[in-house]
Amino acid sequence: MKDSQELRRIRLFMANVNYLWTLFYALFVYMTILRVIREEQASSFLNGLNTMPRSPHQMLILSIVLSTALLLILIFGHRILQGNAGFAVYAAIELALALFILSVDNYDNTGILLIIAADWIVFDCDTEDKVIGMIVLLTCYVLARSPISIPGFVKIDSREYLQFYERGFQGVLMLLRSIILSGTTMGFILYLVLAMRLAEKENERVRQLNIRLDTANEELRTANEKLEEYSRTVEKMSQTRERNRLAREIHDTLGHTLTGLISCMDACLTLIDDSKEDTKKILYKARDVARQGMVDVRRSVSALRPDALESLSLEEAVQRIMREMSETGGVRFFCEIDLEGLRFDDDEEDTIYRIVQESITNSVSHGKATEIYVGLKKAYGAVHIRICDNGTGCPDYKKGFGLVHMQERARLLGGSVCFDGNTGLDGGKGFAVHAEIPIRWGK
Repeated sequence: MKDSQELRRIRLFMANVNYLWTLFYALFVYMTILRVIREEQASSFLNGLNTMPRSPHQMLILSIVLSTALLLILIFGHRILQGNAGFAVYAAIELALALFILSVDNYDNTGILLIIAADWIVFDCDTEDKVIGMIVLLTCYVLARSPISIPGFVKIDSREYLQFYERGFQGVLMLLRSIILSGTTMGFILYLVLAMRLAEKENERVRQLNIRLDTANEELRTANEKLEEYSRTVEKMSQTRERNRLAREIHDTLGHTLTGLISCMDACLTLIDDSKEDTKKILYKARDVARQGMVDVRRSVSALRPDALESLSLEEAVQRIMREMSETGGVRFFCEIDLEGLRFDDDEEDTIYRIVQESITNSVSHGKATEIYVGLKKAYGAVHIRICDNGTGCPDYKKGFGLVHMQERARLLGGSVCFDGNTGLDGGKGFAVHAEIPIRWGK
């Protein structure tokens, strides 16, 4: 239980009052014994007792030392010891000191045990440990209040010391004793009431927190459902975009091929009766168009994942493109590749590879280039791509499917691609591609 300011003030008030009373009682007994000795009444005093009292000097010194130690523990003990193990040590020390004080003071002030009980109520430990401690404490309280004398323990009625004083002083002292004991009892009852109210408030606070937690969980569950729905929507949109992309590519490749073939067939139907030679030339042309269309279709089908990247690293796959183009097209390549220490996801590899592949293809097929520079370098968490040629260039270029596709791929990864149709290899005439692709995993 959390120790509130009100509970702490009541407990400390009870502790201080009983501390002063314990010291006063010890001093009273000390002064009474000296008076008995001075008036030579020791014999009659001892004959009225069932047990031998402690030395007055010993009683006074022990009362001061033990009461001071208990008061300090009541004030500072909670800051030092916490938890179940701490409570066992704490409870044992407090109970031992309280019992010693009661023994020294002839079991006159049993209210000190109520102070110990109040202190234990707010100690931070398991309820089971508190219950055991309270049972032990209640047992000690009942034994201390009982009229039965336990062998080995000094138990003397305070009235035995009052008989040597006037009735007026006896009444005042007994009234003061009753006030202290009753005040301690009432303080303990008030302490219990406040502790129960505090426990109710704490339970209500926990209940409200549980309600808020349930509400937050419900909101989180709703948010997760919306997120899943959004994810499904995005997935459908991605699938739609991919279908549209494939449809455009197939349309551009097959549409162009079929259009050419239809034109060739129309021409053949027109010329077949007049000129067989011209018809044959057109048929040869149609064959070339069909072969090129087959090449384009195969390229479109393989666009999902390049075969080269399945068996080769990105650098090896790029070098293979340059090697094949050099062997078949007679193109000379200048290459600078620095990808050491980088790891790529599949989409990153695919994008970089396709940009390089498309750029080289455009340089050869459209730019008629004979020399091409390919640069792949890492810098500032990204791969920087530069491809330029010595071809015809294209100052007024229009973005066809290939260029648009490069930009779309780069944009999906948070990158960018730009083109320069005026400046090519070594600052001369030609075409250049500049791309930057962020990399999620580096060294």
